[in-house]
Amino acid sequence: MNQPDPAVAAPGAAVRPPSTADYIAFHAAQRPDAIAVIDGARRVTWDRFHNDLRRVTHALRGFGLAPGRFAAVEWTTLYSHWLLLLGFENLGVATTTYMPGNWQREPLLDLMDLVICTPDKVPEGDFRVHRLTREWLAAVLGDSPPDDAAPVARPPDAPNHVIKGSGTTGSTKLMIRTNAANEFLTAQLALNAGFTRESRYLLTLGFGI
Repeated sequence: MNQPDPAVAAPGAAVRPPSTADYIAFHAAQRPDAIAVIDGARRVTWDRFHNDLRRVTHALRGFGLAPGRFAAVEWTTLYSHWLLLLGFENLGVATTTYMPGNWQREPLLDLMDLVICTPDKVPEGDFRVHRLTREWLAAVLGDSPPDDAAPVARPPDAPNHVIKGSGTTGSTKLMIRTNAANEFLTAQLALNAGFTRESRYLLTLGFGI
């Protein structure tokens, strides 16, 4: 993946580490009409990906979750799922993905400040829930790109993602991955796979990487 200029801040401003949104914005500026995401029959350009992420970040800000809080997002489709996870990342909110088959008694949800799920998959328990409907998502993506979607600074030790272990020990293990750990694992993946600035690659399990 091509790397953006590390100096992402304006002259004289504090420099923060590049976020995923910065990489997307970089590609949108360099090759806006190139295909960034293929999700079934959907083809999404870098420009559309960048602006859709700005729209979703703006919508998620309305839930009022402070940096360091937690949100769970039900897996639905690749593109909408990426937008929700990356939108929360822009806000400094840690996320977890959970599959529809686990929605009734999912231990991950006990940590969550907000659960986003389809209307027929509302989990049991006292959770703050936002029902993810096609109408809501269409309305969000139909808005004009806002000006308040810049990513927040993410401290290295702040939570980024929550992972559920396999439960091979007889009990489910919940692991909170920090921003620093997430960056390290991503860098290791790129190194082990031999990715370079000229690499093009296929990602099939977007919620896992």
